[in-house]
Amino acid sequence: MKSWSRALFAATTLAASTAWATPYFEVGDAGQSLADAQLVGGGTDVIHGNVSLTSPDLFSFYWGGGAFAVDTFGSAADTQLFLFNAAGQGVWANDQASAGTSASRIIDPALGSGQYFIGVSGFDYDPYSSVGVIFPSAPFTGQFGPLNNAPLDHWAAFSPHVSGVGDYVVNFRTPTALPEPSTLAVFGVALAALGFATRRRLTGKRLGA
Repeated sequence: MKSWSRALFAATTLAASTAWATPYFEVGDAGQSLADAQLVGGGTDVIHGNVSLTSPDLFSFYWGGGAFAVDTFGSAADTQLFLFNAAGQGVWANDQASAGTSASRIIDPALGSGQYFIGVSGFDYDPYSSVGVIFPSAPFTGQFGPLNNAPLDHWAAFSPHVSGVGDYVVNFRTPTALPEPSTLAVFGVALAALGFATRRRLTGKRLGA
């Protein structure tokens, strides 16, 4: 019985952990709206995809809270990165992590826990709400908060200079997390199983007495 309990505890800990980082590969063409964004599972540390001129990619993921950093270093495409909350409102955006690079980067030292969306597009193809462009477009090296709080409505070319197609990688410096309800459910099932095993053991002892 002790070995069964240890095995159950180990399996539960593994299921609730994000230590086992894994890559995610875009399936077909990822959507560009909240409704058809591709869901990235817990433990993902990198997304591999491909972006075209007028077809940005949107991915949904859960963040457990704390220091957040994501970038596109290692991409062939000239990327832009956009972060949205669960309601589709803009949080952060960046075109160039630094002057002279085509990679993008977003850093937040204390991003709250919850569901988020990460958007990837080529240069100057930007997210819009119903009231206008969500983020400033320049300077290119800036990390910007939103210009308005309306949720993502569509994407459009900000200028005639749209470019940057090709393969990309989105690197999560800390892997994505498991949603809180899933984590609690895993522990709840484990505790119930351990409680059942304890009751059986105690009942067996009483019957054998």
